[in-house]
Amino acid sequence: GLFFNETQDVTIAGEDLVNGAADNTGVNKIYYYLSETEMNKFDLDSLPTDAWEQYEEKFSIDPECILVVYAKIMDNAENITYISSDGLVFDATAPVILGIEDGKTYCESQTITINEDNLERVTVNGSDVTLTDKTYELLGAGAEYTVLATDKAGNSTSITVMVFNSHDMSEATCTEVSKCQREGCDHTEGTVLGHDMSEATCTEVSKCQREGCDH
Repeated sequence: GLFFNETQDVTIAGEDLVNGAADNTGVNKIYYYLSETEMNKFDLDSLPTDAWEQYEEKFSIDPECILVVYAKIMDNAENITYISSDGLVFDATAPVILGIEDGKTYCESQTITINEDNLERVTVNGSDVTLTDKTYELLGAGAEYTVLATDKAGNSTSITVMVFNSHDMSEATCTEVSKCQREGCDHTEGTVLGHDMSEATCTEVSKCQREGCDH
């Protein structure tokens, strides 16, 4: 249940107590074991001796991993106590937003997908939204949307796009297809018209008769 996006140091301390007071027996050694799954006392008792690392000083855990730190504290009479951390998730990877690209313009509604196992929240223009099967639809409303996805370790990804409900198409010309005129949209339709040439005369060459074409 604990999430980190940076390397963390682990310190283990043990004391031998009897009825709340230090016992003369004393702590002999402390060992630790890093497990990717939750373990009970039977599991820990069943571990081979060489699976445990003797604890000498604090050690570090780097991302990416999910684990529990188990400690075995042994006194001089060879009594053993086990303690453990909560589950630790080390996650240094930011959420991935699929379906849109930062800074682009779209002329129809876009469905985005958020890929993140430890997702904390997703906001659109600052408001929390609920995903359906990791997806969310940005409606074509002629609006700018900023999508921010944040995971439980504090990593985040932000993408800003414009989404309209239709293309703003230009007229096709003799040499160019019809294109969406919105900046950032590369949608095209149809084909070039080709030139509509007049007949050449005794004094004039054949000319394209479409307005604006000087071919």
